[in-house]
Amino acid sequence: MCFNYAIHAAIEAIKKGATHYIKSDIASFFTKIERSKVIDILSKLSPNDSRFLEIVDQATNLEVQNLTELEKKYGSTFKEHFIFDDVGIPQGCCLSPLFGNILLYNFDIEMNSSDIVCLRYLDDFILFGPSLKAVKAAFRKALKILQPLGLTAYDPEKDKDKASQGTVEAPFEFLGVEFNSKMIRPAQKSRNNLLKKIDSLINQSKALNFAKITSGIKEDWSLVKTLYQIHNIVKGWGNQYYFCNDKTLWGSLNSEINIRIRKYLNHHFTTMRKLDQSQKRRQLGIHLVNDSKSEPIIF
Repeated sequence: MCFNYAIHAAIEAIKKGATHYIKSDIASFFTKIERSKVIDILSKLSPNDSRFLEIVDQATNLEVQNLTELEKKYGSTFKEHFIFDDVGIPQGCCLSPLFGNILLYNFDIEMNSSDIVCLRYLDDFILFGPSLKAVKAAFRKALKILQPLGLTAYDPEKDKDKASQGTVEAPFEFLGVEFNSKMIRPAQKSRNNLLKKIDSLINQSKALNFAKITSGIKEDWSLVKTLYQIHNIVKGWGNQYYFCNDKTLWGSLNSEINIRIRKYLNHHFTTMRKLDQSQKRRQLGIHLVNDSKSEPIIF
């Protein structure tokens, strides 16, 4: 299920009368996917295509072997970028979502066979139902389906940092989106991450730009480059949440971004006073002719 469809489906479930929800994550999902189970499912779907099954098996096994070697070379900190184990699919592997969705295909079918709506996005899922009793029963059913697959999910009563439950009238979050009655907005964490990215770009520019410009290095964090990067980040982030309806939030968020840009520009113009004309050009991000590629012919 794609991100946008999942959000629209959640709204539709509430519109059709769902009053309660349980939201959870499948614990250590990618590292616990048994490749043999997925290959077995594929073999039943394509019984006469042994070469295809061999390629898929080799591709995922090679990913695990490569990452294991990289971990030995770079140490345990490499796990910050790829989550993997001897059993399972690396989270950085492009086949991981495919394997996860194949493994949980029957889970999706069975969990949507009653008055419960189950929406799953990779390892995140949410259950909507007509009562708290109904969604709790559905959650127990989910655990029973996951158990033979070697999987489990966080309990909303025990793991409150990983799962939650309640009425849809109260604010809740799903996939980084906050549902608050009829208001739909990006979750606070997502909004904070946007501002942190902008702060990071500005701080890098302020720290690196002056030193690089004065030393004549052409690869820089110029004003134009930094502002364009901020533009792309804000545009991409905003387009991702095109379905949100809290326009007041957009206004306050724009004000936060405006403050950051204004401070950055003030810093920029203060720095400009210390530069000669060529350095000012580099600071603005405008190419100098003498910065062009140079391989003069020697007679």
